[in-house]
Amino acid sequence: MLVYRLQTQEKPNTTVQVPAFLQELVDRDNSKFEEWCIEMAEMRKQSVDKGKAKHEEVKELYQRLPAGAEPYEFVSLEWLQKWLDESTPTKPIDNHACLCSHDKLHPDKISIMKRISEYAADIFYSRYGGGPRLT
Repeated sequence: MLVYRLQTQEKPNTTVQVPAFLQELVDRDNSKFEEWCIEMAEMRKQSVDKGKAKHEEVKELYQRLPAGAEPYEFVSLEWLQKWLDESTPTKPIDNHACLCSHDKLHPDKISIMKRISEYAADIFYSRYGGGPRLT
């Protein structure tokens, strides 16, 4: 028959002293990492704030886009889609591709344009610039 007996031997305390220069390097690395984490948190907060602001802008203007019976303008549908896409910065409005030889809206290009309220157009042009304005 095999019998086991519990040994109660204390393990020796094995603390290792890290050399001072090595500890300094580790501390410096830790400090840089903590600074990086703070920077990343700040960048994330700024990104979230920008996203919320863009969302509010889109929500506000989206409700005001339909022209109804009030004065209206035409804006490129492609530009409106890019404005709604929050992953890319919004560029100035460019309606040049939709002009006829008289610098008016070309009748054949009406399908790639969106009729929006003058109020929404005023906000778009004041914030993003571009043109020409097509009434």
